[in-house]
Amino acid sequence: MKSMLFSRLSWVLALGGLPMACNAITGIDRFSVDPDWHASGGGGMGGSGGSDGMAGNGGMGGAVPECMTELDCPGETNGCQTRPCVDGQCGLKFEKNGDPALQQIPGDCHQILCDGAGKEITVVDTKDLPDDGLACTVGICAPDGTPSQVNLPEGDSCTQGLGKVCDGMGQCVQCNYTPNCNGGTCVDHICYPPQCSDQMLNGNESDIDCGGPTCPHCDTGQGCVANSDCTSKVCKAKVCQAPTCMDMTANGDETDVDCGGPTCMKCADTKICTVAGDCISGVCMDGICQAPKCTDGVKNGNETDLDCGAGCPGCAVGKSCNANLDCASEVCRNGTCTAILQVDAGTAHACALLGDGTVYCWGTNGGGQLGDGTVNPRTTVGMVPGLSNVTQISTGAHIANVNVTGHTCARTNDGKLYCWGRNTNSQVGDGTAMDVLSPKVIIAADVAQVSAGRVHTCARLSTGGVNCWGNNGSGQLGNGTMNSTTAPAMAPIAGLIAKSVSAGANHTCAVLMTGELSCWGANVQGQLGNGTTMTSTAPTTVPGTANMVSVDAGYGFTCAIDMGGVLRCFGNNSMGELGLGNMTMQLTPQVVTAISNAAAVSCGTHTDPGAHSCVLRSNGGAYCSGRNDSGQLGLGDMMTRTTHTSVSLPPVAEIAAGFQFTCARLVDGPIRCWGRNDYAQLGTGKASSPAVTPQAVVFP
Repeated sequence: MKSMLFSRLSWVLALGGLPMACNAITGIDRFSVDPDWHASGGGGMGGSGGSDGMAGNGGMGGAVPECMTELDCPGETNGCQTRPCVDGQCGLKFEKNGDPALQQIPGDCHQILCDGAGKEITVVDTKDLPDDGLACTVGICAPDGTPSQVNLPEGDSCTQGLGKVCDGMGQCVQCNYTPNCNGGTCVDHICYPPQCSDQMLNGNESDIDCGGPTCPHCDTGQGCVANSDCTSKVCKAKVCQAPTCMDMTANGDETDVDCGGPTCMKCADTKICTVAGDCISGVCMDGICQAPKCTDGVKNGNETDLDCGAGCPGCAVGKSCNANLDCASEVCRNGTCTAILQVDAGTAHACALLGDGTVYCWGTNGGGQLGDGTVNPRTTVGMVPGLSNVTQISTGAHIANVNVTGHTCARTNDGKLYCWGRNTNSQVGDGTAMDVLSPKVIIAADVAQVSAGRVHTCARLSTGGVNCWGNNGSGQLGNGTMNSTTAPAMAPIAGLIAKSVSAGANHTCAVLMTGELSCWGANVQGQLGNGTTMTSTAPTTVPGTANMVSVDAGYGFTCAIDMGGVLRCFGNNSMGELGLGNMTMQLTPQVVTAISNAAAVSCGTHTDPGAHSCVLRSNGGAYCSGRNDSGQLGLGDMMTRTTHTSVSLPPVAEIAAGFQFTCARLVDGPIRCWGRNDYAQLGTGKASSPAVTPQAVVFP
């Protein structure tokens, strides 16, 4: 390589153009230089002349300027020559003729060539394309060497930054149009991800800004792919359908599938609900329809009114009902629970007064005492035609040999008195002795209370006066004679002002305005309580009585209650009917110590002396004492009792002792009867052997 370098090196010698001394050549040999490199020395010092004919010494070569870098060397550096500094000596290096200069201007459509002598020659180069660094432009060179940029067409693909497509203006952008955004939206050449408010159908939407997993549901008529895209949750033929109550989907205002809300049917139990009205049961708790309960405060299930009826407790008076048993009173009239205001027991028939002012009777009817226009017995309860606005009833007990019959009376709210039934003793009071088969007006006004006895009747007037009619064989009419009458007297019993009156078998008693008892009529068993057994045809005050509030006259005995709830009884006691613990007749009132807080008492009747009595305490307890040959005490057997014994019943509001049977009206309203039932007098719907425990009276 040295030889090559040396061969290409030309030196300008300083002295006479002679070659350099050997040491100079040796010095040159120390450089690794290109053959085109030329060192330039200084002018050499001239050699000394020869002497003695000898040749003179050659002159010393010129000294090379010292350098540290090429910048220390004279001349210039360009693309075709350089000024190398080699071992402190400067030189020149020329590029070959036609070679590209070392320094070019990229993309100017020209090329700089060398002339071999260090000069640069610029020529047009159409391959030296300009490049502006943009992915969407391309450089070109004109024939004259003028460079320029051409924009790529809009839509050409590119990759630069976030850009993917050329905009035709030389820029690589994200998009030109929305389809470039793969579901997004193109705004000002920028792709925005799909949004549910961009007013575009994009992303997973099934219609503009709706549907799919992230946007709101689509409304009816908008596009859909699946049911879940639709507010209605029903997608058919790729269109959201309007909600219906039969689309098998919980939609619209529904709270569960096809139920709930204002338009669809109510939801069954366990279905989802928002309000009680969404549920069949009417009970929505914790968002779930609950099964009906009799304590949920809602009319639901089979209830006929709020928490009552059907399988729930009986409904109170005035509540809705479908059947009698829907009501606590066990009487449903025209879809409404109706109260039973009163029950009374006669010989072998009984009657009840309903809250709507109608009267129903059942049992034997030989004298027309049921008031239905016939003498046919009724095994079922039936309404007495032609009566309305009744406020009080009373049933009489007429027993003549084997003829068990009676009569009935009713007072209306305008003070009018109606009576009907057996009238052989003119006890009906219509002025005849012929049986009356239908209710007949006996007194047109001013009646405050009526009491039907065995063969006579008494009415208390609004003035407190008492008027009696019918049989008077024992002076029970109180008119001072034993003359019977066929109609109410023109004037009431003289000197008698009463709070209440009670007609017994053959005697009558009244609670006077003074609070004393007054009795008259038969007294064979001491039933007048005056200490004798002498009959009285006029009212006689019962000694030792004061502050009395109620009295009831039975068959040969009487019982009364004072303001303190003390029960006093007197008269016949052959079957223990007085409840004194013995069977001794009492001629004066005796306190029944076994009973306290007495509220009401009823004395029964019989064909022979010796009947039964029943009393209510203020707590609703019912107690009976006396004859029990037909189970009329309701104690589950037919054993006579001499003290009042508790009858197994819910609280009782009223009790009525008849001929060998008893009826009670419960506080809740229904009637229970027990005892003799050969004439269907118990109201169970059929005649039968005696019932020794209370039975339900069945209304039609």
